[in-house]
Amino acid sequence: MKPPTVARLAIAATICCSATGCFLAPSDPEGVNIGLRVDDGVVTLYVPLCPGEKVTAAYLDNPLGDGQRLWTGQGPTDPTSKVIRLGDPGWKKQSGSYRYDGTEIAVGVDGPDHSYGAGIIGKIPTDLPPGVYSVDSKTITGPELDQQPHC
Repeated sequence: MKPPTVARLAIAATICCSATGCFLAPSDPEGVNIGLRVDDGVVTLYVPLCPGEKVTAAYLDNPLGDGQRLWTGQGPTDPTSKVIRLGDPGWKKQSGSYRYDGTEIAVGVDGPDHSYGAGIIGKIPTDLPPGVYSVDSKTITGPELDQQPHC
């Protein structure tokens, strides 16, 4: 198994965030990247969902100290969207609040049969052009993320 890195995912039984990264549920392939960006303090993820996959929930944690859950969203208004804004009003139920301030975070997205997550994330660029995301300190577009062999 490849060692997890920021926004690199590997097979495991459940989402598990620690200093070494996050892992996927067994139904998901190894090595799927998700994109991250920040606009006006709001963290946005690009998750390359496979056909038929849906998002049911997302979360943002403080991975340091007590690992406190800072924000949770359940029931997105568009569960098939690959663009997921954490803290956006497009969720049926939300708890907590968060504005990105440059400190380390961990994020995850759940669906009925899958989970995606990113390991401990340090600096996320706040000046990316529209449609461009950060993956392992490199920039990439959503369509490029979709081209990963993972479905």
